[in-house]
Amino acid sequence: MLKRISILGLVIWCLFIILTISSDIVPPSLLGTETTDRPMSNGDEVNSLISELGKMDVTSDAFWVIVRQIESKVKADAINKVREGLKSSDIKIRLGCARIVYQAGLRDESVKHILSILLIPVIDKEIFFTAAELLGNLVCSDRDTEAVNRIDLAKSVVAILDVTLDAYRRLSLAKLWYDLERSSLAVKEVKEIANLKDSQIKIAAALVLAGMKEFEKSTEILNQVSLDPTPSGRLAKALLEVKTLQDAYFRKETSKPDAVDYRVLDEVLKLIREKYVDPSAYKEKELITAAAKGIAGTLDAYSEYQDEEQKRRALESIAGKYGGIGAHVSMRDNYLTIERPMYGQPAYKAGLRTLDRITEIEGESTFRKDLDELVKRLKGDPGTDVKIKVFRRGWQLEREFVISRAIINVQSAKYEILPGNIGYLLITSFSSDTAKEVKQSLDEMNKQNIKALIVDVRRNPGGLLDVVNRIVDFFIDGGKTIVSIRERNQIVEEYRTKDDDKIDISTYVIIDEGSASASEIFAGVLQDYKKATLIGNTTYGKGSVQRPFDLESTEKKTILKLTIAAYYLPSGRSIHKKDKKSEGGVAPDIKITPSERDPGKESEFTKLLDSGELDKYYEKYYDKNKVLFSSLAEDDGEDYERYPDFEQWYQGLKVRLEPDEVRQALREHIRRKLADDRGKEFLVDIQSDLVLQRTIIEVCRSEGVKINPATIPVYKRFAHKFDKEKENSAK
Repeated sequence: MLKRISILGLVIWCLFIILTISSDIVPPSLLGTETTDRPMSNGDEVNSLISELGKMDVTSDAFWVIVRQIESKVKADAINKVREGLKSSDIKIRLGCARIVYQAGLRDESVKHILSILLIPVIDKEIFFTAAELLGNLVCSDRDTEAVNRIDLAKSVVAILDVTLDAYRRLSLAKLWYDLERSSLAVKEVKEIANLKDSQIKIAAALVLAGMKEFEKSTEILNQVSLDPTPSGRLAKALLEVKTLQDAYFRKETSKPDAVDYRVLDEVLKLIREKYVDPSAYKEKELITAAAKGIAGTLDAYSEYQDEEQKRRALESIAGKYGGIGAHVSMRDNYLTIERPMYGQPAYKAGLRTLDRITEIEGESTFRKDLDELVKRLKGDPGTDVKIKVFRRGWQLEREFVISRAIINVQSAKYEILPGNIGYLLITSFSSDTAKEVKQSLDEMNKQNIKALIVDVRRNPGGLLDVVNRIVDFFIDGGKTIVSIRERNQIVEEYRTKDDDKIDISTYVIIDEGSASASEIFAGVLQDYKKATLIGNTTYGKGSVQRPFDLESTEKKTILKLTIAAYYLPSGRSIHKKDKKSEGGVAPDIKITPSERDPGKESEFTKLLDSGELDKYYEKYYDKNKVLFSSLAEDDGEDYERYPDFEQWYQGLKVRLEPDEVRQALREHIRRKLADDRGKEFLVDIQSDLVLQRTIIEVCRSEGVKINPATIPVYKRFAHKFDKEKENSAK
């Protein structure tokens, strides 16, 4: 009992110290009887007290004593006198009256006037701080939690913050923002202010962080300031005492039988240092990294601890830029293989082509090496050289290349005009430049007066939330909700469209199981507003939000990417799939599943490719049949007789494939070779893409297009392929 009393006493003392900060305690004898005990009529006395406010300092206790006196005297007939005070030219009077009006129940009017004070460009610093603190105190202490819309109020505060340059003002606004909705972005803002060189702002930011229970970055400054016999010093000391109490309580809780004792990690490391048989087999830094990854990885599928290399790769992915040679690579037959060079980039300019095998990098073999490590060695600072050895089918020996690295811009949005003047837009990710690339593609297609638009986000893993929001804005009227972010079941942030200039043609979005995160937001929002028809398969089902936190303990070299919220589409639905058994994702309006490729057949295709016979055929017939080969690459009519001397060539092959199956393999190879020769990839394969075919048929038959697909040669073969599905869906 005595221990509890002593703790309670300490807390009371801490609160007492906090309440005295920024003002001196004014003894009642110094307040003067003129402002406290004059016998007057109620209205006259209220007027007199209000006028007194203009003579006083808003940071003094005396000022707020008078405000409380007015509150106690205000009746229904006197509230209008206080409301008149809101129009005063004296900001101090307006501020005091705003509190009285709020307490009288006129909350919206009070909040509006305090916000107007915060918008004044030139205002005394102390008055600004007091206004921000008063607004937070009034709203956050209000027992009627629905009386003021805290979300909208927080948005107004953030809007003021966005146009405020003064660090002290920004600090005050960030604190108010945090008080209103406990936003982690507000904490981030204060931490950035704490990094400024000004010693006074660093102290102020440290005190605010401590009030947010963010002691990691503030403790050092608090310890220094707590020795000062000043209001800030007393507050710092009080906050440190509170932290001590919290830590003591936490230690008490962790001493319970079922609590976690974090000393176990120290003990494990100690035993490894003292007893492990081979000290050279590990580095302690790597053990700590492994522990951090294990802790984060057990939370969910998306939270993770990223070491320095992973952080670098993540930042490159977000930026869509890196230093390297410019090639898509994979491991084939245990060697690093170019799946496709990026056309126009260093690897392609140096002569590297699709399916070239990189056997050595800087003298070291790539055989059976880790793909990530090999990619890391190919990347590097722009302007530096990398020496590699390459083997290509048809060469007797490997050849050496020296390639100068450059900044590689990974284009994430590309377009093509399909027959019938149908626009096709492929979005492979939502990275930093994607919105700009999408806008450019849409502008170019609009110049050609496309009749409809197909947007393909299959296998798109997602990306940046603000980027997909900007792209959605191209399609949806201004002022509409795109997505809401909720932390622990509370809406804390809502994104809305801004621009009324939108795409106004029939739009179709192709999705599949690989469409995740930002891709699902894009598809789901357009579906909710009935701005697009979704075709394909249900999306992946990732509806959680991760935020990267730079770790101070590693000097911000590593990151904890933590799931901090869930997002919800405009209809209020969550698409998050918690496990394999639960439902999730965005379901298509028209479901169609592409036929799966036969693994056995794929193995035979690989054997045929490795045999070199496809290369020999291409080299023998291409020069005399360039126009024909270009036509076959687009559409060969599924007729192998269109290929020169096909039957004779087929008879000489030693494969367990039917002629039509060999035709498929040959056409795929011709498309690879032609893409390399012309330096431009094929975005679509209408002939073999079943989902795209169904989408094209839906587009052709739509009200805004009305094209008979049978009249377009490349569409003719599948013009009636989906008639039965159409009839069934109509029923």
